Amino acid sequence: MSVCPSPLPLSGFIGYAPNLNKLVAEWEGQDSDSDQLFYTKIFLDPEKREQINISLDHRCRIFQNLDGALDEVVLKFEMGHVRARNLAYDTLPVVIHGNGPTKLQLNYLGNYIPRFWTFETGCTVCDEGLRSLKGIGDEALPTVLVGVFIEQPTPFLSLFFLRLLRLRYPQKRMRLFIHNHEQHHKLEVEKFLAEHGTEYQSVKLVGPEVRMANADARNMGADLCRQDQTCTYYFSVDADVALTEPDSLRLLIEQNKNVIAPLMTRHGRLWSNFWGALSADGYYARSEDYVDIVQGRRVGVWNVPYISNIYLIKGSALRAELQHVDLFHYSKLDADMSFCANVRQQEVFMFLTNRHTFGHLLSLDNYQTTHLHNDLWEVFSNPEDWKEKYIHENYTKALEGKLVEMPCPDVYWFPIFTEAACDELVEEMEHYGQWSLGDNKDNRIQGGYENVPTIDIHMNQITFEREWHKFLVEYIAPMTEKLYPGYYTRAQFDLAFVVRYKPDEQPSLMPHHDASTFTVNIALNRVGQDYEGGGCRFLRYNCSIRAPRKGWALMHPGRLTHYHEGLPTTKGLLDGILEHRADGFQLVLEEAAVSPFCFCGTSLVDSEMSLLFSRCNSIVTVKKDKRHMAEVNASPLKHFVTAKKKINGIFEQLGAYIQESASFLEVFISTWSYLIGEGTSNGKSTVINAMLWDKVLPSGIGHTTNCFLRVEGTDGHEAFLLTEGSEEKKSVKTVNQLAHALHQDEQLHAGSLVSVMWPNSKCPLLKDDLVLMDSPGIDVTTELDSWIDKFCLDADVFVLVANSESTLMQTEKQFFHKVSERLSRPNIFILNNRWDASASEPEYMEEVRRQHMERCTAFLVDELGVVDRAQAGDRIFFVSAKEVLSARVQKAQGMPEGGGALAEGFQVRMFEFQNFERRFEECISQSAVKTKFEQHTVRAKQIAEAVRLIMDSLHIAAQEQRVYCLEMREERQDRLRFIDKQLELLAQDYKLRIKQITEEVERQVSTAMAEEIRRLSVLVDEYQMDFHPSPVVLKVYKNELHRHIEEGLGRNMSDRCSTAITSSLQTMQQDMIDGLKPLLPVSVRNQMDMLVPRQCFSLSYDLNCDKLCADFQEDIEFHFSLGWTMLVNRFLGPKNCRRALMGYSDQARSFFP
Repeated sequence: MSVCPSPLPLSGFIGYAPNLNKLVAEWEGQDSDSDQLFYTKIFLDPEKREQINISLDHRCRIFQNLDGALDEVVLKFEMGHVRARNLAYDTLPVVIHGNGPTKLQLNYLGNYIPRFWTFETGCTVCDEGLRSLKGIGDEALPTVLVGVFIEQPTPFLSLFFLRLLRLRYPQKRMRLFIHNHEQHHKLEVEKFLAEHGTEYQSVKLVGPEVRMANADARNMGADLCRQDQTCTYYFSVDADVALTEPDSLRLLIEQNKNVIAPLMTRHGRLWSNFWGALSADGYYARSEDYVDIVQGRRVGVWNVPYISNIYLIKGSALRAELQHVDLFHYSKLDADMSFCANVRQQEVFMFLTNRHTFGHLLSLDNYQTTHLHNDLWEVFSNPEDWKEKYIHENYTKALEGKLVEMPCPDVYWFPIFTEAACDELVEEMEHYGQWSLGDNKDNRIQGGYENVPTIDIHMNQITFEREWHKFLVEYIAPMTEKLYPGYYTRAQFDLAFVVRYKPDEQPSLMPHHDASTFTVNIALNRVGQDYEGGGCRFLRYNCSIRAPRKGWALMHPGRLTHYHEGLPTTKGLLDGILEHRADGFQLVLEEAAVSPFCFCGTSLVDSEMSLLFSRCNSIVTVKKDKRHMAEVNASPLKHFVTAKKKINGIFEQLGAYIQESASFLEVFISTWSYLIGEGTSNGKSTVINAMLWDKVLPSGIGHTTNCFLRVEGTDGHEAFLLTEGSEEKKSVKTVNQLAHALHQDEQLHAGSLVSVMWPNSKCPLLKDDLVLMDSPGIDVTTELDSWIDKFCLDADVFVLVANSESTLMQTEKQFFHKVSERLSRPNIFILNNRWDASASEPEYMEEVRRQHMERCTAFLVDELGVVDRAQAGDRIFFVSAKEVLSARVQKAQGMPEGGGALAEGFQVRMFEFQNFERRFEECISQSAVKTKFEQHTVRAKQIAEAVRLIMDSLHIAAQEQRVYCLEMREERQDRLRFIDKQLELLAQDYKLRIKQITEEVERQVSTAMAEEIRRLSVLVDEYQMDFHPSPVVLKVYKNELHRHIEEGLGRNMSDRCSTAITSSLQTMQQDMIDGLKPLLPVSVRNQMDMLVPRQCFSLSYDLNCDKLCADFQEDIEFHFSLGWTMLVNRFLGPKNCRRALMGYSDQARSFFP
């Protein structure tokens, strides 16, 4: 029998039935005893281990326990299936066990093992258990509650609602719950509901005026579905989700999971709405498959430990497994992590699907809220959404050449902007409204003089130049290259501005040539509907354009060919963007209520260079006084001395400021205190008890608090009391005897202090060294001045607990008037307690609330002057401290918060109290500066202003230096482009001449070689060496003959060719020097005459006769057929031959009669 490798805890065992029977027969313990310990003891007993034949699977051949071995187990992908592999022993276990913290890894492995997902088949189980919606009528579809959460300023909110409307799911089967935390988006949300709210089954809106926390709002949305038995699904969507797939909701429902989320990622990044794994502390950790899932290399439905932003939950799961869970609160985690932690704790799986492209997440990092239409500035952070909102839907067709018209010669017309882009550009400029005077003097531009003055606003005045350049690069430049083949632009510009035309100001534009390669004009409104008159006329072609289409662009050449004018505006006003640059941009953007030609245009020049940055408003004009010019032209040493003096002065001020700051450091690091004051019987002690989540301070009917009670935190686990002047720790239960007005201690009076030391672990507020001070009723004593001096001067925040059944009393106002005299702008909150009493008279509730709000606001704003009216709403709250205390005590005891006899509207009052606590915590972190260090910060501002003035002067000098550098840069780049062009021409010329020389050399060498071969016999005759037929001597003979021939040929070839070739090379070398010399700087050019050109070089001819003749074999055998006469003559010589052959001829003739 084999058991799992780790005896404790035991994961499993396998074996024969008799052996297993012997194993369990030893059990004598109780059901609550540890079975792992029992099995371990048997295994450690040698006799029993041998008897039952137990072995331990040390190498994980069968069992794999994940606990303590997470790093040892990886996936092993095989053909058609997946196994778990143990890296330590290189084994493939068949049973994998995970418990406790290793369950998440078990879920991860379960996404693949054994055949759930493989590289060959993909996801094999994704289509199992689906809930098909095909063929189901609209009325029979499941009811879905859609929760929309706008928790921070979010771009493209109008697109978000538009995509919500585009979902292919009937609105009558959808209910809306919207939580809008941002005042910035209030109008947009209300506009959407006013236009489309009636299309949905029901709508509930929680606006920013309710001040509900993120987690509480999400809990409310989930509760709405949980409590409604007809709610089949809860679809939670954050506003930063771009849901571009209209079938998203149907696809998620069909997947039929308890909790499922679609994959969403940020554009061009790995940031997504899920985590594949968690770290040891419960935060993000990257799983092995995270990147593949995000980038779509692995597609399927995945069991993951964390999802956010958008998810679908079954209503049945909310009413079953997740019924009693506060889903969005968990320890100190954020709402999204709390949700996932709670769902995991209830053992409900969360799934993620990337089977379809559902959309993407918006980037909120750099979103601005300082403009009228902030989405215009999102072209960098969210380019896809910017394109969808502002670029014409037919732009891509125009880029393909399908929607391009030519109304005049070389004038092209194509769509570029949506109506939203046109309207928002115009409205943004009108909203800014700081138009120039329209004269020639303009200190905003370089030189301070404008040749063609206009009434305008510069793009850099609204910080839009970077975004505009991005638009030109992405959308105008491709069209330019399409319409004018062979031309390429980088779309750089120095200055862009919006010009306004009106009949009584500037009705038209005189005939002119654009100082640009081409110009682009974009119409921003409709002719005949928004304006009259206007237009553009090309004089050379006698061609006019009087009815431009809104959002369409006109592109035409500039400079020489298209001399044109702006036709007069006859009615209304006309705004336009003009963009000038060294590179020749000209943008025209025109708008009118009843105006003629609304253009946004761009002109480009390809022959000059400019920076990407626009000119700033503080650029210095050419008109400077002599003193300023002298300072600019001063020597670097003088600049250094002047700067050093100013910097030393700043450092002296900073030194004094630091010394002053030392006295405040102790206050910064000390505890924060806050005092709660009221008239008697208003519930101030109950408020503190509610914040402490326990009944600590004496409370009840009548006057209960007799003295000042100070509550502060302690690191211990037990609470205790300390009385003034004593170190004796007393039980906290005696607080009623010491401080209760009905059990008054003779030694304590109204001005005495009792300290309650409460464990930090029981109250999060006290962990940050916060001190809560409870006062006696301020209407039972006349010693207000001494109280203020003793207890109030160190307080950072004051809370006035008023009785909502009455009104603010004069004694309460008098106390805070005295506090306001002693402290600069004290932080004061007003709690209208016992608001639950209003539930019995609902018909008067809103009227009474308004009355209290007006009186409290008048007290804080008009009488005390501690806040303005916009801030007063965050300082006044309507609560029931008794209800909150009761609910929190019940929750601490494990009972539901809403149990007991609570008045109607308890949840709203609970949210109001929680909002008070949140505002209180925000205020406490800023209180020191606002109440005690205001003058100190004023001093800091003065120093900062001095630094700013110095930096401004540096900035002006830097701008002038920048202008100079720009001019030098342009000059040098022009020179560089000229040199590049000349070098290119010279290189082409030299390549051609080198080719010609090469061909001439080949011709001469070929001719000379042919002639030398014809006279080769002469060289052979000149060779002198004894010949012998011996093979050894013959080989030497041949080598020497080859060498002789090669030397002779090389010598003769050199005499024939080298002189002419060397002359040609020297001529070309001199031509190259003469061609490059003008391109060099003058200083280097003068030194060229002193340089000695490269000396003439010699030519060599490597003929390699050995290799040429290597395949040639001589046949030196003698073959002859000679008569006797020749043989005798050969061996005896001529004289002896005649003697020997005398009479031979006569004898020979007798043989042949």
